[in-house]
Amino acid sequence: MSEVLRVEQFNREKVLEGMMRDGAVSVPLIHDNFRKALEIEAKRSQRLPWVSGETFCSAGNIDLFKQTGAALGELVQNNFGDCLDKEFSFNILGLNTYRFLGALAPHADGGYRGMVCIVVIDGRARFYSSPTGDYEDFYQTRRQIPNDGGDVIFMRAYGFQETKQYIIHQVGWVKSLRRDSLLLRWSSSGKG
Repeated sequence: MSEVLRVEQFNREKVLEGMMRDGAVSVPLIHDNFRKALEIEAKRSQRLPWVSGETFCSAGNIDLFKQTGAALGELVQNNFGDCLDKEFSFNILGLNTYRFLGALAPHADGGYRGMVCIVVIDGRARFYSSPTGDYEDFYQTRRQIPNDGGDVIFMRAYGFQETKQYIIHQVGWVKSLRRDSLLLRWSSSGKG
């Protein structure tokens, strides 16, 4: 885990407080040398399809993405196991690439449980979350969450501390030629 994560940057109470207040919170957790290796592989891979369990595409060095998922999975289990379903384990990985000026409309990641982690690999964009879970007031309640290269966004999902809502969030206004991020999720069915 120490090769991937700067665990000294992680504070369970601050992360928990931020997720409950804003729906999501960002922590600069990925070691820069490891982030640079992820960046190279993200560009080489072009796009990693949504994958479940141990079924990964063969493009690029998928081991780096899996290593990131394993390190974050361990961190999440060790710090938030009491807030999550006992079967919780990241079993869905995906690589998202956004192009210059691209955006993703406000949405909720339905079907995923407990927590979603987004590893910002590179690029600049805005990331917003709304703690209410209501599309009607998204623009009035949204909070901008820092999301620079090397940051990990922790976002609560349905079932986190027994909550019954998904967090509405948005990626927009990509200010670099591309923005790559690795998404880690848990689906109780194991399907993305």
